[in-house]
Amino acid sequence: MAIGVKTDGERGVFDYNDEKHTLKEFWKYFRHNNVAIWVGHNSNNFDWPFLIKRSWKHNITIPTGIKDGRWYRKNIQDTQEIFTGGAYGERIKLDTLAKYFGVGAKNGDGAFFSELYFDNKAAAIDYLYNDLDLTQASMGADAITTDTELLALGLRKFQAEAEVKFIAGIQEHNPDGDRHLCRLEPLQIVQQMKQEAIDQWFYACALEQKLNAAPKEG
Repeated sequence: MAIGVKTDGERGVFDYNDEKHTLKEFWKYFRHNNVAIWVGHNSNNFDWPFLIKRSWKHNITIPTGIKDGRWYRKNIQDTQEIFTGGAYGERIKLDTLAKYFGVGAKNGDGAFFSELYFDNKAAAIDYLYNDLDLTQASMGADAITTDTELLALGLRKFQAEAEVKFIAGIQEHNPDGDRHLCRLEPLQIVQQMKQEAIDQWFYACALEQKLNAAPKEG
């Protein structure tokens, strides 16, 4: 078993030549990043259920943060579901999706990954990394050309990321459940808003510096 992840452009793989050890190390990583945005292709139908079932096989405890009841949490995203709009029974292969957006193509067939892994591990890892790259590129290749498309994309991302951000804020600032945002005094809220505005100013300054320093085209 090999589990690939990609964070901030850096690719990595959980691969310990032992399925139980690989699963334990992956879940340890997930516990420390369970509020992050997790994106896969057909992952809600295959990858997550597969990892969960194999973990049951090894009596490994599944961490919280994947589902709320029967539904995946908002930060667990699937490019197939996003592209098809969740239409029942509608599917699209990662290779087809990547070619549709013009971001590349698969370099193998997942049906033969197990054989490839044992015959040529380096090639198997390369296949895994390519899938990570295609998934990320497809997620970012929304090809926005109209305000209507921008509205749909913005609302979808806000719904997913706002919930994750708010939950993270609760865990950081109100871990005991005795401090609630809605109970702050008006002047306390004003002070918090001013602090956020200051942060936004310096973020804008940092971005401006990067844009000015970037090579100019033409």
